[in-house]
Amino acid sequence: MIHLARNSSLQLDKLLMKYFLILLNSIANYDLNTEYENFNAKNYGLDFSYFPLDDFLGYDGKYFCTERLFISIFNQKTSFHDFSSGVRFKQVIRVTKNSNWNSLYPEAATGNWIEVELFGKAFECDFGILKIPIEHEVVKNYVADFLIVSENGVKKLLLNHCPYLAGCEIAPNDISMLNSILGKIIKNRDNFLLLKHFKGDIF
Repeated sequence: MIHLARNSSLQLDKLLMKYFLILLNSIANYDLNTEYENFNAKNYGLDFSYFPLDDFLGYDGKYFCTERLFISIFNQKTSFHDFSSGVRFKQVIRVTKNSNWNSLYPEAATGNWIEVELFGKAFECDFGILKIPIEHEVVKNYVADFLIVSENGVKKLLLNHCPYLAGCEIAPNDISMLNSILGKIIKNRDNFLLLKHFKGDIF
């Protein structure tokens, strides 16, 4: 009976869970040692000019986080009750500091960064990627990736050095409008900062 009650509670939590379309901040570029094959980056490393705004970044369709964030919420062995589903380790990533960083922060280290893979199913896992075909008059048709994060996942990021996440709450029936919604977030990022959305209610 206890087992059934727990399952029912988990199912109810899933039904009531809110989800958000997320726009991550980005790195400036790959480093100078990055190689390319058919315009695809190989053996890539991150190049930092400034301290990153958040501990979770996206670039070139890839996702990166600090080692501290990975240990805190993405590693099931170390994050315990803060574990977030839908993300797994891919590789430790090379990080370089360019001349601008060295000028601004001559004694500062970048810290260790990890590339992660997002494999979760959108609207079910804490972190999921939704792939949507987009029709475009100029660049023709392409498939766009949209990052969908649960309310729990968003709160965990905000509490773990990701104060500049932008996004808005969405539902499965909003899928056809995701590209338009993301465009609004990009144009008015400050108005969509999720820290403002929760207004301190992130515990």
